[in-house]
Amino acid sequence: MTILVIDDDRVVCETITAVLSDDGYHCLTAKDTREADLVLETFPVHGMTLDLNISSCRPLEWLQQIALLAPDLIRRTVVVTGANIDEAARTSIREVGAGLLLKPFAPGALRDAIRFRVGTPIAGIEPVKPPAGSFRPISDDPE
Repeated sequence: MTILVIDDDRVVCETITAVLSDDGYHCLTAKDTREADLVLETFPVHGMTLDLNISSCRPLEWLQQIALLAPDLIRRTVVVTGANIDEAARTSIREVGAGLLLKPFAPGALRDAIRFRVGTPIAGIEPVKPPAGSFRPISDDPE
């Protein structure tokens, strides 16, 4: 099962990827919703984590768009954020069907949230991996 991790903080992406990889998931990363769109157009994705505090985009609006285009994927999404979110944002997340996990979180809480939303990876089934050089993970390079 492939999880798309959307966060502009490289350390957070690496941490989430390490936790989920240890649990048998394959992770792809995107530093913003534009990169996430490219990944979603190119690779099968079974679930996502999304940070709401990405300065280069509007993640909550993107989440609502994806909810219209791919409602099954949104139900397999966990919003993982350290941002102080107001009740309107919480309501919006709940209404589209995504889960919410506030940072800081224990690795077990992340595992449980993803297992609840996505399911448990099946041993022996290899995920579809991107061809070498076909997708550039998040970087510190300015655009």
